[in-house]
Amino acid sequence: MVFHEKLSLAGADIARSAPELWRKFLEAFEVYADQTMDLLVQSPVDALQVRQGHAQQAAHILKTLQNCVATADKLKGK
Repeated sequence: MVFHEKLSLAGADIARSAPELWRKFLEAFEVYADQTMDLLVQSPVDALQVRQGHAQQAAHILKTLQNCVATADKLKGK
């Protein structure tokens, strides 16, 4: 099992057991991901690669979390 699958399964458990808290968490993480993109756009050249990596990682994690329930269902054969 790859790392994003474990994250999807754990996220789906939380999303199902506490949907309102999960929604709030996702909203907060979306803001975080947007801010990493803003920092990337505004970064000086010497910080560009590091901030690009942060923005890419935040975007990937956000997408994984947003799709976690569907991914978990697929992994469990539902």
